[in-house]
Amino acid sequence: MMAKIDVLSVGYNGTGAAQIGVLTGDCDLLFGNVPSQMAHLRSGKVRAIGITTSRRSSLLPDVPAISEGGVPGFEVDSWFGWLAPAGTPPEIVEKLNKEIVRIVHSPDMKARLVAEGAEPVGSTPADFVKHMKSETAKWAKVIKAADIKSQ
Repeated sequence: MMAKIDVLSVGYNGTGAAQIGVLTGDCDLLFGNVPSQMAHLRSGKVRAIGITTSRRSSLLPDVPAISEGGVPGFEVDSWFGWLAPAGTPPEIVEKLNKEIVRIVHSPDMKARLVAEGAEPVGSTPADFVKHMKSETAKWAKVIKAADIKSQ
């Protein structure tokens, strides 16, 4: 929508099937995570056009972010977080957050995450809530503009 191009979305049963679709020419492009595409990128069977995150991937530093390549503001990013039940005492939330951030930024874990194409962040609970609300608002606009309905 942001690029103002007409694209037909083809639903495949998983990334593997979508990769086959691109490799056989049944499908023109794929939004896939970087690590799962590396073998095909190295072999030259596929070509990386752009990275969906706001900045380039450390695994593919020569591939521009889509926002750099002509679609300003484009950002699609996967993210993960830890959630606790509502009513969890703040001191427990703080203690869990402190440990999780320490682990995420430990050299071994950071190396493993980066190898998987992830960029470790580790923020505060308040920052994470703000991020979730921002993502919810962003995708609600896309769903409404594209008239996406649940089945």
